[in-house]
Amino acid sequence: METKYRRGIFLTFGVTFALIVAMIVVWKLKFYDDVTQKIGKSKTAYNAAKTTADTLDEEVQAAAISQENLALAQDQIAYFRQRFRSLRFDLTPTPGDGPRNRTWIGYMNEYFSSYGLAVREQIVSAANDSGVVLNTKLTVDPPPQVPENVVAPPSGFLKPVTGGVLSVDIVGDFDATLRFFERINRSPVLMTVGAVKMEGISPVIKTTFTITPYLVATGPSIELPAAPVTTDGAGEQAGAAGAASPATPNNTSSG
Repeated sequence: METKYRRGIFLTFGVTFALIVAMIVVWKLKFYDDVTQKIGKSKTAYNAAKTTADTLDEEVQAAAISQENLALAQDQIAYFRQRFRSLRFDLTPTPGDGPRNRTWIGYMNEYFSSYGLAVREQIVSAANDSGVVLNTKLTVDPPPQVPENVVAPPSGFLKPVTGGVLSVDIVGDFDATLRFFERINRSPVLMTVGAVKMEGISPVIKTTFTITPYLVATGPSIELPAAPVTTDGAGEQAGAAGAASPATPNNTSSG
């Protein structure tokens, strides 16, 4: 009889111990692992948020600089469009493509009857007014043959002259040469002057240089791309937005 009691006690202890172990295992699987996983996710989220917070000041500063550059670029573009000769681009898809057809007609008229003559007139007038002898050739690229081929320039500026630049040389004294460049600077056609080289002694100085005439693009189809914003450790920004990108003419004759 005593043996039966002892065996029952041992059996009770064994079953109780097994139940306790089973409960511990179930608790670990059901609660501990879930809590550990949640803690891991929370740590990951915290580290990501901390990394973002550490660079927040730089990002805010870069965004402010970018906004200022954008406003400046928009002002520059508005000035270009008001100050210099321009061509309107409206390629909005409509039944019958009316806007595109009008753009193409304007394109044709501007190139064939106005732009090339205007550029030559400005250069020749500058030479006559300043008293230098001029030597240059001017060839304007033809416009698209059909309206469907009209494409708005992505930079907002057209280079209508064949090859993009004109090779020019003038001969005169030093004062006359300066007057020529001042006269070009007042032209209603946007131009850039570069690669200036002077040879000889006044009053016979030969000056060779390049002129790049532009036609400013306007209209609803002109959307200037924003320049990429990059920052270094101090939050400085490289590049500018919109028309301040490398596509914008430098050393312009803005007057």
